[in-house]
Amino acid sequence: MTDQLGAPRAKAHRAQRLEYKVFFVLIFMITLPFTLLGWALSPVLGGRAPVQGPVARALEEAGAITPMIFLA
Repeated sequence: MTDQLGAPRAKAHRAQRLEYKVFFVLIFMITLPFTLLGWALSPVLGGRAPVQGPVARALEEAGAITPMIFLA
């Protein structure tokens, strides 16, 4: 029987990890302006400051959206 656990699987895994990181960064960069705007407007509209900062919120959203893309 031949060995099926060779380099092609490792390369595919590395490429998939790189693709995931690229998508994560792109989604983070897209969501960051919206979270900044929401963070700046929340005291005016809601009367209190949000618990999370804009960067933490953008990271959370990118972390939620990116896996959805890869599972679809």
